[in-house]
Amino acid sequence: MAITNLDIKFRQSERMTDFADGGGRMGATEIIDNAMNNVFSDRSELDGILGRVSLRKLFLHVDTNNTDTYLGSFVFLTDPPDDPRVFVTLFNTKSATDERNAARSYVEAYRVKGPKTQFILYGTQLAGQKTIQLYCRTETASPDIGDVLCLSVEADGYTPGEQYVRVEEVASRFTTTFTDSSGDFQRDVLIVKITTPLLQNFVGQEDPQRYTGNNPPPTKVRSTQVADVALYYTVKPLAETAEDGDLTVLVDSPYIAIVPSTQAETPLVDQRAGLGTVSMVVAGAVDALTYSENLGAAAGVAVTRYLGSPFARRSLKVLIAGGELRDDGSGNLVATLPDNLGWSGTVDYETGAISIQRDIAWAGNTTITATPAGAVLEQGYSASTLITPANRQNAYVFQIPGAPAPGTVTLDFLALGKWIRLRDTGSGQLAGAPGEGSGTINYATGTVAVTLGALPDVDSAILLSWGIDLRARKSAGEITIPTPQYTQQLAHGNVDAATLTMDWTVSAVPKSATCNASGVISGDATGTLDAVAGLVQFTLSGVPDASITYDYEYLDPTKVHSEVFAPTPAGGAVTFSLAHPPIKTRSVEAAWVQTLAGGSLPTSTVHRRRVAVDNGAGSFTGAPAGTNTINYVTGEIVLTVEG
Repeated sequence: MAITNLDIKFRQSERMTDFADGGGRMGATEIIDNAMNNVFSDRSELDGILGRVSLRKLFLHVDTNNTDTYLGSFVFLTDPPDDPRVFVTLFNTKSATDERNAARSYVEAYRVKGPKTQFILYGTQLAGQKTIQLYCRTETASPDIGDVLCLSVEADGYTPGEQYVRVEEVASRFTTTFTDSSGDFQRDVLIVKITTPLLQNFVGQEDPQRYTGNNPPPTKVRSTQVADVALYYTVKPLAETAEDGDLTVLVDSPYIAIVPSTQAETPLVDQRAGLGTVSMVVAGAVDALTYSENLGAAAGVAVTRYLGSPFARRSLKVLIAGGELRDDGSGNLVATLPDNLGWSGTVDYETGAISIQRDIAWAGNTTITATPAGAVLEQGYSASTLITPANRQNAYVFQIPGAPAPGTVTLDFLALGKWIRLRDTGSGQLAGAPGEGSGTINYATGTVAVTLGALPDVDSAILLSWGIDLRARKSAGEITIPTPQYTQQLAHGNVDAATLTMDWTVSAVPKSATCNASGVISGDATGTLDAVAGLVQFTLSGVPDASITYDYEYLDPTKVHSEVFAPTPAGGAVTFSLAHPPIKTRSVEAAWVQTLAGGSLPTSTVHRRRVAVDNGAGSFTGAPAGTNTINYVTGEIVLTVEG
């Protein structure tokens, strides 16, 4: 008698549960058609919100007493679940005894890691990123689209971990010059988009090395090879009706969810105006803020203390109950030692508040240190990128013009109608709430590489905001303030410098200054006078109550006289008298033509125009050496014209 389909039955495994030991060997219980919950348990409303993976192991059993040949059987799905958020998939591990943990590893083991590549992880890559930053030698070829790399943490002192990432695109590659003790060297820096976000932080090299053999990075970038042993079977409804003779059929998507994905939204409240461009500027010595107390709390209960001053990002250290905590620059407290488990907390850099808690009861002496800082509201700038169906993606690279101030960069995007903000931690990282996205910032070049936690809405915009450096500086210890300098223009030029006086009051106390013939101002003000331009530059010993009064004499062009004389030189000098004494000092200019023998021929002569100017001291500047005098009272002049 032949084996029929009635002789082939489904049977349950030993343990039809989602515990680690679910599955196992074949059980005796038959899976009856059209019976509720004979394979999967009921789905809760929470499963529909957060998602859930259920694995059940089934067996095909040939239940017959005859010895006919079993020619094989097949299983397929015919009716997909009515709920569009529920997916059913079949796969075969080809093991009669394996349990749920082994089946999960089977699903995850698509590739196996291979040898180390020439790529070095550049800096710390954060959980949630969909880009990674690498550096390599200039002659090393870029990874191809579709390549799978393995990020493997293999250094001592770090939590072991690895993740396989697929290359979606090499977003940028540029050559950068670095310097070490041997001089300058060049490496290419790559920003690589990956198809799935990072599941944990991967620590690379902060400073690229010429030779990495003596200082290998904690995370190695390894190549992979395909170990594609997992095959999955499911059912998809047709998107269009298939007719007789069609060689192709159309479905909405060839992909199906194997593990659930969820999206979380966090409202943003009490946000600072001005785009949040606040920079925490160091305002004191390192670890100048200290606090010590014997603290303790029950499990999950937070203890809050205040340092009494704002403090710089990544400067907080908490020594507590034999462990050490530090702030991560984003307002969170994290343990620095792998064995310090269960600690968490938050910090507020602007108010100086610190909240500490642990998942178990704790007590012990607590010492807190931090570096004081001031919250400076920087000048804000912004740029936007319009989202269209053509450029809608998770990973983006932006270039900020100039150098942004640390701690001032923010990125806002709209996802499912909700605005989400990623903030600059002040250490070159962009971070938001879990699942919202993350990225990196290069403050020197202005390069921003970010991975969004959700696809931005079409026809929305990504808003990138940053602050510029207002040159805030630590001024502790300064005891002097630069004296302000005044520059004022007098109403007239051609001023007689020796006649200038200045008068003013400071707090109702009279002050005055005078100027000498050389234009030097002294007294309660110090400075100089440009007599020709009538420009006064000076500093004061105190801020004047009102305006400064100037008194001076100047040359009036309407009262300038011009006279012509033809005296006979005697001993190389001439003597004559001006017609309008007395004469104002520094107001006389004499010009004449001096005839000299010489030239290219023995009998030729040279005519030279000479000018002499009254120097204000009874003599002339510019005249040949000899007798050169002027009597300001009588107007008599003796001037040497030959020499």
